[in-house]
Formats: sequence, C-alpha cells, structure tokens
Amino acid sequence: MFSRGKNTEGVYVSIDMLLDLRHQIEAERRLGLKRAQRGLPGEVLSMHKGPGIEFEDIRPYLPGDDLRHVDWRVTARTGRPYTRRYTEDHEHSTLVVVDQRVNMFFGSGDYFKSYSAALSAARVAWYAADNRHRLGAVIASDAIDIVPLGHPKRSILELCKKLHACNNSLNINSSGQTGLVDVIERVSLQLQPGMRVTVISDFSDLTEHVVTMLGTIVKNCSLELVQIFDPLEENIPGNATVTVSNGLKISRAVLNKKARELYRSKRAEINRQLQQAASLPGVVLLRRPADSVV
Repeated sequence: MFSRGKNTEGVYVSIDMLLDLRHQIEAERRLGLKRAQRGLPGEVLSMHKGPGIEFEDIRPYLPGDDLRHVDWRVTARTGRPYTRRYTEDHEHSTLVVVDQRVNMFFGSGDYFKSYSAALSAARVAWYAADNRHRLGAVIASDAIDIVPLGHPKRSILELCKKLHACNNSLNINSSGQTGLVDVIERVSLQLQPGMRVTVISDFSDLTEHVVTMLGTIVKNCSLELVQIFDPLEENIPGNATVTVSNGLKISRAVLNKKARELYRSKRAEINRQLQQAASLPGVVLLRRPADSVV
C-alpha cells in the first residue's frame, strides 16, 4: 500500500495540503457570493436587519456551519445543502478537536481515516478563520496537543503545523494509550460559553461516560460530531480471511464467525451511543467515509 520512500498521499498529509485548503475555502465563499448575486431560483440578495447581524452571502454548507443558517429553500431547489453567512458585531470562537490516534491509522481503500480526519479538521479551521472566528484546537495522538484559543491568523498556522506533525508521526507502533475520555476531558478545559466545537474521530472507544461528558459540553456550546469510518468497518466480509498491510509487508487475518459477530456487535454499540449523543439538544452528527476526502 505505501512506504515512507514512496507516494504517501492518502496516508500522510503534507503541510502544503493543509495550507492550500485556504484557497478552496476562499473559492467556495466567492462562488456562494456569485450565486447569491446572480440569484438562485426564488432567492433574492437582501440585507437582514437585526441586533448587529447583516446578511453577507450564500455558499455550500461545510462542516462547522451553524445549522440554524441553512437556507432550506435553496437547498431544496439545488439538491445540495446551502447556508447563509452573516456578519455579526461580536466575536465567535471555534474549537477543532481531531483524532490522530493509532485507531485512525487504517484504510481499506485509497485513504486512511487519519488522513481524511486531518484534512477535514483543516477545512473546519480555515472556514472558521475565513469567518474571523477566534480559533483553538485539541489534537489527539500518543499525547494531546493544544492550540490555545487565539487570533485566527496565528492559530491556523500553529494548528496546521501541529496537525501535520501528529499525522506524520503515526505508525503501527503508536502507543494507543490516549483514550477518548482523556481527549474530551482536555476539551472541557478549553471551553468558553457560546463556542462552536467540532470533534472529528472514528469514536472507536466511545462510552456512556463520554456521551455524558458531551452532554455537559452542549450546556453552553454547540457541538458537531464528525464520524470518520472505513467502509470495511461497516461491512466485514463473510469470507474468513482478510488481507491487510502495514505498508511494508502483507499478511492475512483470519476472522471466524464468532470474531465477526463480536466486531459487528461492538460497531452497533458505538453507533447506538453516537445516535444517543446526537439526540442531545445542540448536537449535530455527520458520518463521513474515509474515501470521501473533503
């Protein structure tokens, strides 16, 4: 599949990939403004007067957007989610939480979960910076790296640098000692009232206790959960042998019927707990296959 000496796209992100996402976000913003100015069917560009809020433009929905600003009429007419963007007279803050632990270092297709999660996190961060949000991050790997909440131009560069380092240090020998409960505990220490929090993970070690902790977060913040999953994890094949590789050698893992049933039971329990978390007021759940690189 890969080795360090060859093309590692789909496995490890480059710093240029993370930085270049800025241009995609800017292009999408310009496209949204042009669509609004051109006038989608039934849509008229206007200014919405309110307490310090002005309508700015319309553009495609991105992870991290406020669901309250989804334009359902435009969404229905185009078949694609669109959101209205507003300029407000007070600061917003965004906290990006991204999982780069060893559980994410897996992919049965072209892209590892850790790769897709890193790009998704960078997109959310650039979107927040483009909207002039104060920005912070929690990056989970063998340790937990913090980007303190601060000015978007400074924070986004520190985030990309740390995210690149954590992603590129991943390997099959990573410790795996950091648990999701440890990550959410650190998130709780970074919170501020009204903050937008996006957590990007496969949630492979989600527990009832973590769901309870997420419920505490949404008392004062909005919360978006982005589950990155590999198609193989959702549909373990019926044959007893699965071919796997760490990039250096290929081996075959034998999965008997009992092992497959135990794995499916665990996946079902994780998905049940995610749905339980998503049912909390103020929580949005998005599921993204690793191969759908943003």
